[in-house]
Amino acid sequence: MLTFSLSTLTAQVDNVMVYGTVKDMSTAKKLDGVTVTVFKNGAKLVDVVTNASGKYEVNLDYGADFKVMCSKPGFVGKNISIDTRNVPEEERQG
Repeated sequence: MLTFSLSTLTAQVDNVMVYGTVKDMSTAKKLDGVTVTVFKNGAKLVDVVTNASGKYEVNLDYGADFKVMCSKPGFVGKNISIDTRNVPEEERQG
């Protein structure tokens, strides 16, 4: 089973950077080669693959609903939802 870490959300003026680390839930080993798929308002936006340290990074626009899914053969996948609609302007400044 995968552990999907959403370590930090960094707000910028025009987008939100989401990054973290994917680990094996039973061993806590960081996993490389995990596909992180991002859907924006229900449509597939991008696939990124975790590096040798299990890290990933994606930028999300404001004003949308996102689903972030991680998957790797032989593991149970995980997903999270991120809503960047109605983020107050002062929060967009970082």
